[in-house]
Amino acid sequence: QLGRALDIDMTRLFMPADAPPDTAASPTVVKDRFEDVQRYETDQYEYSVLCGAFPGKTMQPLVALINAREAGDFSETIRHPGQEFVMVLSGRVRILFENGESVELGRHEAAYFDSGVGHVYVSLSRQPAQVVSVCC
Repeated sequence: QLGRALDIDMTRLFMPADAPPDTAASPTVVKDRFEDVQRYETDQYEYSVLCGAFPGKTMQPLVALINAREAGDFSETIRHPGQEFVMVLSGRVRILFENGESVELGRHEAAYFDSGVGHVYVSLSRQPAQVVSVCC
């Protein structure tokens, strides 16, 4: 919501203050090491922003640990314009939608949905589940 209000790519919120501006020629490719990427943590999720340095992105790849265990762990559902792809890397996840629908995903199962519909991810595993998500 903050990125939308400021009319900037949300990954700019995670970039170091000394990151080069987007005025340079657009690179062909940006490579990241997972250990080095910017991280953002909430009570429900731990996000790792992948390839955040690519200017003018039209999609946002993330790896997330899902700590939430139930819908009540959230004060409200999450919604943002566009679409979202998710694949479970480890554990089991339930995605709950504000319209009452839900989907359960196990390791290496994937889903694609309208991210304008409010949604939350909850882990069904003993340990936090890990997912890769791409929002556009």
